[in-house]
Amino acid sequence: MVAQAAVPLMFIASQMGMSVPAVIEYFQGQNIDLSGYGENDLVDLETLFPKSELDRVKEYKTYDESFYDAAPVIGDTSLDNIIVQSKKEDDEPIEVSEEELEVMPSQELSTGEEEPEPPEDPDWKWKPNWRNIAELAMEKAFDKQLKDLEKNITTDTGLNFPKEKTDTNTRLHNLRLQNIIDGKAENYPGAPQNERIVINAPEGSNLPPIAIGNITYKDWEDKITLDDTQIMEAANWYEKIFSSLEVMAGDDKNLRDTLVKAWLSGQINETPSSALNNVIYVYEQWKRGVPFDDVKGKGLPDPTNNIKSIIYGKEIEGGIGPKISDFIDAGLNSNTRSWMGNSSSGGQPFVVDVHTARDTGLVDQTYLNHLEKLGYIIPEDIKIDVGVGGVPPMKYENRALFGQGLTQYLNDKKWMGKSDWKPSEIQAIGWMNLTNMYAEGNQSGDILKALNRNLRHIAMNVEPSKGSPWQITYGEKYNKLDDDKKFTISEKVTAKAIEMVNELTGVDFSGNVHGTGGWELYQNPSTVQEAYISKEAAKDAAAKLGFLLNQKEVWVNTAKDLTKNPQHFALDIIEAGDTNLRDSNTLKSLFERIINNDPAQIFRGYQPVVVQGEPGIRIIIDKDAISQAIKEKRIKKADVLPYIQEFTKTGLNEAIKDLDFDVNTYISEVELEKLTNDWIKIKNGQSFIDNFSKDTRTTAEGGDRSNIYNLAKQLTQFFARLLQEESTTITDATKKITKKKLGGSIEIPKFHFGGFIDTLRV
Repeated sequence: MVAQAAVPLMFIASQMGMSVPAVIEYFQGQNIDLSGYGENDLVDLETLFPKSELDRVKEYKTYDESFYDAAPVIGDTSLDNIIVQSKKEDDEPIEVSEEELEVMPSQELSTGEEEPEPPEDPDWKWKPNWRNIAELAMEKAFDKQLKDLEKNITTDTGLNFPKEKTDTNTRLHNLRLQNIIDGKAENYPGAPQNERIVINAPEGSNLPPIAIGNITYKDWEDKITLDDTQIMEAANWYEKIFSSLEVMAGDDKNLRDTLVKAWLSGQINETPSSALNNVIYVYEQWKRGVPFDDVKGKGLPDPTNNIKSIIYGKEIEGGIGPKISDFIDAGLNSNTRSWMGNSSSGGQPFVVDVHTARDTGLVDQTYLNHLEKLGYIIPEDIKIDVGVGGVPPMKYENRALFGQGLTQYLNDKKWMGKSDWKPSEIQAIGWMNLTNMYAEGNQSGDILKALNRNLRHIAMNVEPSKGSPWQITYGEKYNKLDDDKKFTISEKVTAKAIEMVNELTGVDFSGNVHGTGGWELYQNPSTVQEAYISKEAAKDAAAKLGFLLNQKEVWVNTAKDLTKNPQHFALDIIEAGDTNLRDSNTLKSLFERIINNDPAQIFRGYQPVVVQGEPGIRIIIDKDAISQAIKEKRIKKADVLPYIQEFTKTGLNEAIKDLDFDVNTYISEVELEKLTNDWIKIKNGQSFIDNFSKDTRTTAEGGDRSNIYNLAKQLTQFFARLLQEESTTITDATKKITKKKLGGSIEIPKFHFGGFIDTLRV
């Protein structure tokens, strides 16, 4: 016997996206009288659903057996002269679009006497059954409502949309599902315009047949050419995308999720790199305490407002549709959709971008062009489903529901030995399979590029520049120190300065490489701050670091793809599988050999870097060195890049041939900014001060944080104390033998060109 259960009428109304009066009116049409119920009165399930219906739900077994077949319809089912509307509490009719009305054809009449004929199509199990899909969605929703009521469960994931928006999305979605269940519509609005068409694979190719239009689940399955390993890797695609940003957030999952949400929401007519730059720029302002209304952006208004709202924890007002919302839900491993108010009837996220639209049967001209290039013969009169504006909303939801049914089908048949596939995993597999076939996509590559593009390097040291206050007061004492003591002071003082500046600028995604830098054959302890940081904050930070550390020059650089007219180049030389370049003497020997194999004399200086845990150096070939070489006729401008490329093949091999280790090389263009101050002429560091950001300076001086001048005094006292301690310490010769002189570099784990240091174990 089915146990009695009841829920408040108000709860039913909220889950149906209707007012209480509208719910009462709806059930009156089902011959169920709720007119005597108040909004807080409990309605038992047998009032809403007959016992036979509850027994049917209870007896669900398999996908093929779990759906109710309605009794034949008898009588006139014409919709002529029927007004389709529901009423809100204020009696305002709820509009139903023409598109929805157009998919509500009259049903064929039946006498109810004959038995239903079995399907003529032997492949009927592979075809989407829209009634089954709709019933499953609605029944799952009702089942979840009961469980959530009993357990007091609330869903709080994904994006934060206004409730009115998600209520409307859910109400219209449920109405469309109910129309299918009630026989008022054959399928969900937005179906493919083409009937099922199978385009055979080009003769002699390894390509699969391609079905377009109203494809079957087996059509999708037959198109998969990925091997088992590739399928499982593709299934984890969303998880990998989210974990990529752990290089910024570390172990803080909440911060990582916030950054990913903001980044994805900012990619409306923006590249992944520029969207991430916008996220970082807004985040830095939030860290500095800038009020929400005063925050500035780096992109278009809509994506900037989305980023601001997510970082500041506010509702998304507009500019985001179901695609980005579902993308975020999929990455968060959510089993509901924020776009649908996390109602179970909305299904699980199945992201329908243009590639998935193609994968599930929709057609656009670019897709047909791809297929023709691969050798497929395209039939005439193919109808185009998707234009340049992206997947329309109704087509999106139609294909998302197709994805729910496809996932259920694959689970029932235990595809790949699994019965717990999620729609997001199946979507990712299809996406990767199709984009691999026509060599387009690679969003994971876009993420790595976005991260690298926003990783900036700020190089510095503590050796006081001539004419600076530190050089006048402490220069002689510092120069008398042993190299290992200079290294100790450099590491501690630069780390302290970076900490101070991060607080002023709002920089949060930062790690430090402490190692050896050099100019020609002169070496000194060097620190490179590697940070995911906006260009503006990087310039501001570099100016402040130069001022605090009494430097003559601070360089800021970030790598990017080569353009047609590069100004500056970077050559990264990274040791392969060993750590010899952590040793100062090895590093010095390597660079001597590089200079000796550089007839154009453009490789003059380097800074320490760590790439994926392996030590190396970055040689920056700046436009000043190039101009000087051209002026002295050592090289032609057009030959600079070929010269660097040839050096990595021959000159570098010659340089390391007897050093007993291998290296990998990376050539890139760099954006380079040099901030300088000649302390002999400008004794107060005004050239650095002129580059301080007015925003950060005002915030720092007007708020609770110390201003830059107080910090300069504190750092000077810190430097003086360390200098005194190291000057009076007796050197232990035994320890000197066991320590690597100058250290070379300190490993930063995790990511290409960046990562984090656990300073407690350094």
